[in-house]
Amino acid sequence: MKPGHLGTAHPNGTAPPAGTAPPAGTASPNGTAPPATLLLAALPLDSPGPEDPSLTPAELRRAAAFTAAAARFRFLAGRYAARRFVAEVAGAPLAEVAAEYRCSSCGNESGLSHGTPHYSVSGRPSGFFFSFSRAGNRILAAAFGTAPVGVDAAEVSGFDLPSLDDVIATEREKRNIQALAAASRPAARARLWARKEAVLKATGDGLRIPPQQIEAGDLETVRVPASGAVLRVVDLDAPALGLPEGTLAAAAVPGAGELASGKLAIRQVRWSQTRFP
Repeated sequence: MKPGHLGTAHPNGTAPPAGTAPPAGTASPNGTAPPATLLLAALPLDSPGPEDPSLTPAELRRAAAFTAAAARFRFLAGRYAARRFVAEVAGAPLAEVAAEYRCSSCGNESGLSHGTPHYSVSGRPSGFFFSFSRAGNRILAAAFGTAPVGVDAAEVSGFDLPSLDDVIATEREKRNIQALAAASRPAARARLWARKEAVLKATGDGLRIPPQQIEAGDLETVRVPASGAVLRVVDLDAPALGLPEGTLAAAAVPGAGELASGKLAIRQVRWSQTRFP
């Protein structure tokens, strides 16, 4: 997505190696996937968000504040799609999924419609960490069972401005971008942005840490200097996930301990077509 993000979601509480496309098979999302399996899906934003009975009063008030009908529907459809993904991964009916939003600036006040969503299923923690990102008419969703996850999708068309280099890149990364042919630079910026957004979502820092302070480039392991956090970053196969043409995507999970070694399995969630309208 372009600078500015949808946010990272956290819970209350032999697969292909990293960097390969999600396999065509169906994931085992009902909480039975191996702990180091990253579950991914791209959901359309044409789902019936306004009819979602699980929307909170705060979300409905925020939706009503949009003056443009298209923006209002996009917001509601995004919230609906996120809950749909949580329900599918948790193996639960959509009606049993609830979200509580917490903002690092506002605190853990009740009734928020923004901030980090913490999902519960039937009143209990979902058992997964989640992250979401919008791209065109899709929402890219990720779930991870052992640690916070960050995911981001960036549309190349939004990264054709050279001035973005000062916002996105370190000095070394800027030199690498400028060394490319002019036609290749927007994609390089979009890829860099997606990687850094994924990292900062996984750490929970968001854009409170300037992206130009993080060296992400082609590294599989990325360190956030401000906190010392270490992340594993994976470039995702956007077309295989069903994201719009011209979109690049990345995911990040903590890279310490057991996650620093071994393979990170990546699987694509396929819909059962039985639990949802």
